[in-house]
Amino acid sequence: MGSSGINQGKISDKLCGKGAPNVAEDTMVARDCILALKTGAKVNIQHISSGISVDIVRFVKSLGANVVAEATPHHFSLTEEAVLEHKTYAKMNPPLRTEEDKYKIIQGLKDDIIEIIATDHAPHSIEEKEKELTKAPSGIIGLETSLALGISNLVRKGHLTIMKLIEKMTINPAKLYNLDTGFIAEGAIADIVIFDPSENWVVSGFASKSSNSPFKGQNLYGK
Repeated sequence: MGSSGINQGKISDKLCGKGAPNVAEDTMVARDCILALKTGAKVNIQHISSGISVDIVRFVKSLGANVVAEATPHHFSLTEEAVLEHKTYAKMNPPLRTEEDKYKIIQGLKDDIIEIIATDHAPHSIEEKEKELTKAPSGIIGLETSLALGISNLVRKGHLTIMKLIEKMTINPAKLYNLDTGFIAEGAIADIVIFDPSENWVVSGFASKSSNSPFKGQNLYGK
């Protein structure tokens, strides 16, 4: 199907001549969703990046399939155009896709077709990411910018309430994986993050040992 990490389209044609088509994702999502529908099994679609995949999940859910979908902050914040500017630092798997794909992911989050937001935290060394585009590994760090990207690109733009964002990042994942966390109660694990959703900051240094992020230098809200 081509090189993973970059969407097949005008950007891949310009930079390296090959990329990963969304049909590679769509066919797998369709297969697993139909199996969930036919067997009653629960299926979790992770890191959804294609708008057609969102449509497929929406359709099978309307038929009663037990499907949970998850998206990452980079897929609702960026498009394949970011690869032109950030090169290997915007190379990831699944790849960033088109504006239409990003729009459908945001709609899926708004409609609760996509219930979970995950960081997809994938650290890589500078040496790895400084390789040429086709040889560098896919993946970016996502932990330290995930909340701020949700606030900046979903909450402040009116797509989600702050409570709905928190639900998708904490409560829903905990329920899916049967974790004893994601809620505040007497005797529960004190898993608490204190933040100011209105604080504006520039992404610069990271606590992580890696810094492979396309969001360096961006102004974000929520810290």
